[in-house]
Amino acid sequence: AGGVIVANQQGNITYMNTSAEKLTLWSRNKVLGEHISQVLKLDDLQGNPIGIKAFETNLSHPNHPLQFGQ
Repeated sequence: AGGVIVANQQGNITYMNTSAEKLTLWSRNKVLGEHISQVLKLDDLQGNPIGIKAFETNLSHPNHPLQFGQ
């Protein structure tokens, strides 16, 4: 199964499955409640970090959940 990490609208991790633990090398017990940018480094095509910016933008569109693929 694929790795699944769920975060609230503020970007804090609320769930992480076993596959995500293996893929990220993070224990869910250590990251629950932490901002997702601590676990995943999300960059745009130019290498600029977008993790925090994506969650800030999402706050103005709460009915459209963010989803990131590979």
